[in-house]
Amino acid sequence: MFVRTILIAALAAVGALGVPMAAAAEEPQSMTSADLARDAANMAVLDRFYRALSANDGTAVAELLTGARIWGGGSDGALFVDGGPYDTDAALLAGVFGRIDPRFEFLSGYAGSYLSSGDRVVALGSFLWSNRSTGRAVEIPFAHVFTFQDGEITRLEHYTDTGKALDLVTPD
Repeated sequence: MFVRTILIAALAAVGALGVPMAAAAEEPQSMTSADLARDAANMAVLDRFYRALSANDGTAVAELLTGARIWGGGSDGALFVDGGPYDTDAALLAGVFGRIDPRFEFLSGYAGSYLSSGDRVVALGSFLWSNRSTGRAVEIPFAHVFTFQDGEITRLEHYTDTGKALDLVTPD
């Protein structure tokens, strides 16, 4: 289940980056100093985003996502959020942070690697959640596809391993 989910997320990420499969096999273009500066600025935003998530700082996360269109790419939506899309800041706060099931506690999250292509960045990482009633903790891998414009997040697509999310709610 895990391998299939990650493969699907990787294929979705390649498609979301707008990279035709034939182009993926071509020689990479050299990056300009403007490309490097853009990527560094985008990575700085993502660093702040994941630090705020790990600190459970909903206000800082919401500020970084102000004006962004959020789509919960269908996976753990039934457990934590309703899937979106969220077109306004109020909808984001209500649909994501306001809907986290009280049976679960968010413990931490991190992005271990980034794949950048122009104005899009794919972040691969994990969230650690705990079931409050059982004390069971489950690490749930994710793929986030961010779209940037002028150094700000304008879209976020969220994919996670549904099987791992279900492990959180399934009794031993």
